[in-house]
Amino acid sequence: MLVVIEGVDGSGKSTLAKALVDYYNSKGITSIYTREPGGCKESEVIREIVMSKEYDRYTVALLMAAARNINYEEVIKPNEDKLIICDRYTYSMIAYQGFADYCSKGLIGMDAYVRFLAKETEPIKPDLVIVLDISPTKALERIKENGRDTNRFDTKKVEYYEAVRYGYDYCIGNYGGVLLNADVPPEQLLSYAIKEIDGALSL
Repeated sequence: MLVVIEGVDGSGKSTLAKALVDYYNSKGITSIYTREPGGCKESEVIREIVMSKEYDRYTVALLMAAARNINYEEVIKPNEDKLIICDRYTYSMIAYQGFADYCSKGLIGMDAYVRFLAKETEPIKPDLVIVLDISPTKALERIKENGRDTNRFDTKKVEYYEAVRYGYDYCIGNYGGVLLNADVPPEQLLSYAIKEIDGALSL
């Protein structure tokens, strides 16, 4: 089963994804964590490229698609009998490159080519997508407060993340998913996510 955790930077995605893996492993349900871009040696190399320097949205989208498909072959496909928690997937490409990067060029709406690329290069459809919703202002405050290593996305302005947030709303409206309020304590967010995944697992 493939469960994807999505959301703007600073929403708590990675923390939640790793906590979910720990929780389900403790319950005897073999679970693994992976992420996009990354998750395996080759895709982590692509991650370094994408995170370290600004490129046009099509270059980033193509690199993301390559990383996703490599990670699918190396990590997801061999573990399809397990619970896989993936930190980002195709919704991120649509929200970031399709909406935010598009709008940052003074354009309005969505880049239909990026949307097409994201869905057509999706190697497998997730069983459940959970999108963490939080105001961009609050998310950026979290990034500053937690002192983690930052990347080029963490330096974007609030307006950029407003477009990302809108992109996620678009994805849920058109492709499905569960929207969770991420402006809550980590333990509460974890309980919300467990309830959704237990339902999908029929537990």
